[in-house]
Amino acid sequence: SLLETGNHSDFVITCQDETFNVHKAIVCPQSDFFEKALTFAAGKEAEDCNVNLPSEDSAIVRLLVQYFYKADYDPVCPPTGDLIPGSISPVQSVQHSCTGTGCYSYSCCKSYVCPHHCCGIDCSYDCVEFICSRCGQAPKGNAEQLLTHVKLYEVADKYGVTGLKDLSADKFRRALLKFWNNAEFPIAAHYACSTTPDSDMGLRSHIEKTILAHPKLLSKPEIEDMLKKFPNLAFRMLKEEKKV
Repeated sequence: SLLETGNHSDFVITCQDETFNVHKAIVCPQSDFFEKALTFAAGKEAEDCNVNLPSEDSAIVRLLVQYFYKADYDPVCPPTGDLIPGSISPVQSVQHSCTGTGCYSYSCCKSYVCPHHCCGIDCSYDCVEFICSRCGQAPKGNAEQLLTHVKLYEVADKYGVTGLKDLSADKFRRALLKFWNNAEFPIAAHYACSTTPDSDMGLRSHIEKTILAHPKLLSKPEIEDMLKKFPNLAFRMLKEEKKV
C-alpha cells in the first residue's frame, strides 16, 4: 500500500519522465547502490533526497521498484504448491528414457525433460513443452518476458539487489521451459551474454542447458551467430555434451 499511495515517502527515484515516491527504509536495505547514493549525495539531489537514473528504461525501473515492495515483479509465477520461493534448484535436463517409467509413447524418448519426471503420471504421455511442477511453473505472459527477465537481472547486478538477481534468473529459467523455441529466446540470450561478464553464470547456465536440451536450436542462424560471438559459451556447451 505504501508503494501505491506514496504515503510517508522520504526518497524519490526519477527515470526519464517517471517519478517513483519510495521509502529509504524499504529500498536502501535491499540495494547497495541506493544506500550509497543517499549517503554520499551532494547539492540539490541530497537536499531533495532524489536519485536520477536517466539512462535506464523506465519500464524496467518500474519493475525494480515493484520488487522492492512486493518481493516479486510482473509477470508473476503461478503458485507451485508447497515450494518455497528461492529454494528451487535449476533444472538439470537429461535425455528422457522410458525404461522403468511405465511409458509406452516412444515419441517422447527423444525429448529432454527434468530427471524426476515420471512419464504418464505427470504428463499423460505427452512431454511436448512439458513443465514439471517440481521445477516451478513458467510465469504468465508471452515470450517477450524473456528479455524483461534478462534486463531485470542486469539492473539487479548494477544496483546491488541480490534478491532480484536470483529471482530474475529463476524466472528466466522457468520461462525458457515454455518459450525456448520462440524467436525471443536468441534475442534475450544475446542480450544476456552482452551485458554480463563471462564469469557470471546466472543466466548463461540456463542458456547453455536450454540449447543442449534442444539441439535443433543450433540450426537457427541467430543461435549460430551468438555462439560465434561468445565462443566461451560454445566451449562450455561442448564440454557438457562430452560428459553426457
